[in-house]
Amino acid sequence: MAGELFLTPKAIVNDSLLDVDSIDKLNLTQRFKILLKVPKGEHQSDKKVKYYQTKKIDLKFDQKVIFHVDGELYFSSKFGVNIISEAIKIIYTPKGNHFFK
Repeated sequence: MAGELFLTPKAIVNDSLLDVDSIDKLNLTQRFKILLKVPKGEHQSDKKVKYYQTKKIDLKFDQKVIFHVDGELYFSSKFGVNIISEAIKIIYTPKGNHFFK
């Protein structure tokens, strides 16, 4: 979730999987077209969007890119993301609006 937009609407918090949307290079018109689908979670049906689940992802770029971790700004040409199952305990209301299984 980013700015109340569900970027990966099929994601389940505790399924030990990282949900990823990968998007092909877009022109400005295509960007707006897909962005307008995001609030309804319909962007994943666009042919330019590839959705998949994985336990980890390693990214490498030809040059340093900007990324954020917990509000902090970083620059790197490579980094990895992986899931550590049950690393934190979360208390929630079972009848609430959440994304647990």
